[in-house]
Amino acid sequence: MDIKQRIGGHSSADFILFDIIVFSKEEILVLNRISNELASVLLKKAKKTQYDREVYVYGLELIISTLAGMLSILAVSTMLSDITAGLVFLFSFVPLRLFTGGYHASTYGKCFLVSNISYIVLILINNLIWKTVGIGAWVALFVVISLYIAYNAPQVNVHQNINLNKRKRSNRIVKHILVLDVIWIAYLGFHHYELMCVAILSVCLVAVFMLLTNKSIMKGVMES
Repeated sequence: MDIKQRIGGHSSADFILFDIIVFSKEEILVLNRISNELASVLLKKAKKTQYDREVYVYGLELIISTLAGMLSILAVSTMLSDITAGLVFLFSFVPLRLFTGGYHASTYGKCFLVSNISYIVLILINNLIWKTVGIGAWVALFVVISLYIAYNAPQVNVHQNINLNKRKRSNRIVKHILVLDVIWIAYLGFHHYELMCVAILSVCLVAVFMLLTNKSIMKGVMES
């Protein structure tokens, strides 16, 4: 059985955004060695067999690389002198992204770069438009994007294998997250307009990654 299929049997979703940057074989070996050592400890405590090792190692590699990616976003936001924007981005983007699926890079390094470049582009766009776009337009954008996500999540790509029940469960979770986002974004709207715009753009970025693997929409774009 494929390792990702086995992972899918142990979790409600197989959607990971952030991955540690990997440019060399040595870095891959370091990540794998750390994951193996942690897996040994967990297998012993959980009284699992060695048959489960590959599942644990794969899961730990994803967790470690995900945390590394999140820390990199915070590092970038610190360099841009706005760590609060980085926190708002992570809070608005990551929970949805975990369950909406969509585009995923083929390697840890590519995913790391896509994540950080996406964040930088989002902040640049926000800096250009947040003062000029009215609250009505932001609300309309959020409503339209939220409806698209709620209706189409999760978008499963070729690297993912989850059954219908897990897709329905992921969709329910996404809808609950969107409800929380409404409250979160409304709070930001009353207290910090610029950060509200960051949050809405973060939700839009989730939709962009979904659109990239939405075959029906992409086919229509190509034909038009």
